[in-house]
Amino acid sequence: MKLNELKKFCENKQNSLLVHNAQFENKWFLSKGINARIDYDTRLEARLFDERLPADLNSLVLRFEIDKYYKTGDVAKFEGKELKERPSRDARNTLALHEYLYPKLTEAERKVYHEVLVPAAKTLAQIELEGICVSPSKISEVTKRINKDLDALKLHSELTIKAFVEAWGKKVKGGQFNVGSSKQKQIVIYDMLGYPVLQTTDSGAPSTEAEVVEALLKLEHIKTHHGGQVEECKVCQGSTLSKINKASKWIGWRDKFLKHLTEHLVAVKGKQFVFTDLLLAGAATGRLISSNPNMQNTPRGYVREVFIPRYDFILEFDYKGIEWRVWVCLAKDDALIDAVRTGDPHANTAADIFAKKLKAITEEERFIGKTFNFTIINGGGPFRLTLVTGLPIEQTEQMFKRFWKAHPRGQKFWEEYVEVETYDKWNRPQSGWVHAPTGMKRYFEKPTEARNHLIQNPALVVMLKAANKVVPYVKDSGYGVVDLTVHDSLRIDGKKSFDKIVKDVKAIMEEQTLEINGEDMELPFEVEVKRGKNWSDMEDVKV
Repeated sequence: MKLNELKKFCENKQNSLLVHNAQFENKWFLSKGINARIDYDTRLEARLFDERLPADLNSLVLRFEIDKYYKTGDVAKFEGKELKERPSRDARNTLALHEYLYPKLTEAERKVYHEVLVPAAKTLAQIELEGICVSPSKISEVTKRINKDLDALKLHSELTIKAFVEAWGKKVKGGQFNVGSSKQKQIVIYDMLGYPVLQTTDSGAPSTEAEVVEALLKLEHIKTHHGGQVEECKVCQGSTLSKINKASKWIGWRDKFLKHLTEHLVAVKGKQFVFTDLLLAGAATGRLISSNPNMQNTPRGYVREVFIPRYDFILEFDYKGIEWRVWVCLAKDDALIDAVRTGDPHANTAADIFAKKLKAITEEERFIGKTFNFTIINGGGPFRLTLVTGLPIEQTEQMFKRFWKAHPRGQKFWEEYVEVETYDKWNRPQSGWVHAPTGMKRYFEKPTEARNHLIQNPALVVMLKAANKVVPYVKDSGYGVVDLTVHDSLRIDGKKSFDKIVKDVKAIMEEQTLEINGEDMELPFEVEVKRGKNWSDMEDVKV
């Protein structure tokens, strides 16, 4: 079939296409200028039915005994007539898989499948095709700046072989401290500097993970009463532990992120781009997965200067506190809902956990209240809060007791969505299914996984619903393109005259709804907008 004939057939509204992996197929169609009408995707159907199932067609037909297994490499052995047998066999298996899986989906699953997920497969394919503009010269500049900042820390002059021998009786390779060595960091942090062990690795060694080191910094800051936040304290920022923390972060930027980014650069019309893969059917928690390169974990800070606009500006539209809004609506806690709608939810939480009046809450306490809120929606408890804030575990345990006493519904918020299969000896749920109000489910083996899905999945659905409208709107406007989605945000690469686009995109995102128990969520969504000449130096845009 010729390309123009294929285009006519695939865009015919009377035809309904069934594929396995709609995102991949849409990407090919869109690259050829074909706006294909794909209505069914067996890869997504398998994901909705049971997210533990394999993603590829061969494994699925084997799993359900629809056809016999054959290797992907077998296609190379086919000649002449036999070469035509392979596509027809795949097509037959896709239809058989659809006829097996689709009837097994619930009404709620079919609703989110048709209204959100299948359209999102085309939306994400379009975003992938646009690519993200990168400046190779900026990569070089940022790398030099990292090296300069590392040298300015003077860690090697402070921690030499002599110090190791005196403090620990062990020599180090090269005669200098290697901040990239976990073993050497253990010796420096815990044996030479004497910090307490907050967390251990699976092997029982003291942890040197970034969040643990940051917790030790905050703990030291609180104990020495410097006041304010640790990031603003010159005494703490000048300590050896702070220098180790900074060095580890910057080396990660240079040796992992920037190096990986460079390996994926592609030249297009005189500019350099990276084309990330956004996997819709790969995130068990309900989040998208980004790979080749992973843009979801792009570090914050000056490293983002390497991302520049292909046109004039980078615009970022970010849902404000979407997961917290989802959680308080699921919890059906009137006080929390009112705090979000009319007040400051982080200050209100601080008042609960510190047992103080709202007017008496300090900025430091509000910051801890904000951290507490994020800890809850990520499934964390007192120990997690201790790691993040550096507060003693006895104090964080007391904070959780006070909060749950004030908001008992919140502690039980996910029970009505969970089907438990096994319990431990204390009658705590260990595994089962959690059903998000979106209709999507996940099998969990830890209670925190259930909580993550219940909150993150609705947030993802809202984000996808918005993207399904924003991406074609921006494309058709001629203003620019949506080139990335990161968690709860959409990034637009646009031209100078952006006032109308900003207003319209913000309105589209904020008008999205989430249905909970047959009714729209009580809290409206809010979107913050930023603009910049690169992805680091972004300023607020008032709409």
